[in-house]
Amino acid sequence: MPKLHPFSTETQGPEVLSKDLMIKAGIRIRTPLAVGLGAAYIKGMRLTRAMIFVKDLPRMTAFYGETLGLRAIQETRMDTYVEFDAGAASFALHAIPTHIAEQIKIVSPVQPRENNPVKLSFGVENIHSERKRLETLGVTILERPWGSWDGVDPEGNVFGICPSPQNQQHATS
Repeated sequence: MPKLHPFSTETQGPEVLSKDLMIKAGIRIRTPLAVGLGAAYIKGMRLTRAMIFVKDLPRMTAFYGETLGLRAIQETRMDTYVEFDAGAASFALHAIPTHIAEQIKIVSPVQPRENNPVKLSFGVENIHSERKRLETLGVTILERPWGSWDGVDPEGNVFGICPSPQNQQHATS
């Protein structure tokens, strides 16, 4: 049975490539469709945007733009929405409607929302210098028992700080 290209951009159906063609094209083979169909692979989705709903859009825009250094995309900006260029995917902040936001209390110092089911991770060139830079700017940094670090934004959202794929050597240096 032929293998399906796992990340095809084709919208009219799965692109079918042989394993040899996939390897020659530099395509990594991903998740099997089913154990019994070891030769078939599903075409996976690709993350294009992640979004956080926020209480204080101007404050959060300043944090992600100025503190983390993400570039706001002006062409998509609205009064209640700011999108940032975050590499392979975009990252957006969307204001919570005022009547709901008024009921949300953000305490100071901010409390990390550790039970949030989603955590964004940002790749950096040097994880150690980035951690120090963020601490100097007053960002709460959480050191994990397994040796990694997370940051906490002004509304308590926890985000990961990890080495960029091309900078994996900095993870342990």
